[in-house]
Amino acid sequence: MTKPRLNLKPMRRINKLVPAIALAAIIVGCTPPEEGETTGAEGVEEGAEKTYPKVTLHRAEPANFEHFFSAQGYVQSDKNVMLTPETGGLIRSIGVSEGQFVKKGSTIATFDAAIVGSNIKEVEEQLELAKWNYDKQKSLYDQGVGTAFNLKQAEGQMKTLEKTIQTLKTQRGKFVLTAPFSGYVEQVGPTVGEMAGPGMPICRLINLDEVYVKADISEIYLNKLNLNNYASVSFSALDDVIDSLKVTRIGKFVNPANRTLEVKVDLPKNDKFIPNLVATIKIRDYQKPDAIVVPSSTISQDAK
Repeated sequence: MTKPRLNLKPMRRINKLVPAIALAAIIVGCTPPEEGETTGAEGVEEGAEKTYPKVTLHRAEPANFEHFFSAQGYVQSDKNVMLTPETGGLIRSIGVSEGQFVKKGSTIATFDAAIVGSNIKEVEEQLELAKWNYDKQKSLYDQGVGTAFNLKQAEGQMKTLEKTIQTLKTQRGKFVLTAPFSGYVEQVGPTVGEMAGPGMPICRLINLDEVYVKADISEIYLNKLNLNNYASVSFSALDDVIDSLKVTRIGKFVNPANRTLEVKVDLPKNDKFIPNLVATIKIRDYQKPDAIVVPSSTISQDAK
């Protein structure tokens, strides 16, 4: 049985055509475009300005490097109190007004003390009689007529009345409310003629000589906190920054609700530093002199 013979002539022709077609494609691709003819990429860029990436040069030189962490706090003063009377009564007078500066010992308000005044007069009359009786008994004792018992009895009665008067005068002083320190008067509440009970607020007295900022700092910074750490305080409401301050107190208690502790920074005297003013504390926790410092904007970090 004879095998059929294959016709290899067409395949030889195809093999000869493939190199010719490839060569033609290469010649066409390398031929420059004619005038007015554009490629796809050139067509997109035609009419648009070429853009280049912006490069900024920065000289890295040794400098003092400092790192700070910040926290929000409030201005406070230990001399910021509500003045209240120890004893109640009818308000007879209020000798101050809001915004007024008063000195220590100035009268803030007075209350009706007519009953105490009457008691004092009554005891003073009894004291006069007791003194007369004492002088009489002493004279009789000196003459050898009186007894030592009568003299001691008269003397004891006289001293008891003197102490009673002293006590009543102290009570009468409690009907006058005075300033415990110099400061500004704020929040005057009641008016003349109202009844004021013991402990009822009459006004607020504020002294701005010694103020400070107190802030709550996370416990994670406790290892970096030390007394006299460099700090600065800024006030957004005043557009002011106070530098060269120091940490004057670090709390000894961590609030379990928010895991923070209190930090205190004393402020210089300034009438604009008023209680409850919002402030931002920046505390330095790291410093290295002669460090190679570059702007943070030039540092990129791989997301990995």
